[in-house]
Amino acid sequence: MEKCMSCNKNFKKKDEVVITDAFGSKDLVHIDCLHDYVLGASMQNYYDTYEDYILESD
Repeated sequence: MEKCMSCNKNFKKKDEVVITDAFGSKDLVHIDCLHDYVLGASMQNYYDTYEDYILESD
């Protein structure tokens, strides 16, 4: 199970998540943590929920 790179909590299937490459790597964070993680981060992909991310990454 992946963890949010900002709050370090595990993702739940209904969590809204986003991938940011703000630090040169594809980091997965809760959408609510994104502002805290980095200001002006560029979003690669927006997923409605972590479940959607799992389905696309399989």
